[in-house]
Amino acid sequence: MSLVVSGIPELDLLITFYGGNYSDPVLYRSQNVLVPRYILQAVDAESD
Repeated sequence: MSLVVSGIPELDLLITFYGGNYSDPVLYRSQNVLVPRYILQAVDAESD
């Protein structure tokens, strides 16, 4: 099982993903695709 934690103090935001396998490259999909494409856009939309 893997754990990915990202903190963005400027947004008062903590993002955590659980699951997967350390040797599986899909683990990085959450950091490289899901966070910028969906999570940060949603936070930015809320601030408008």
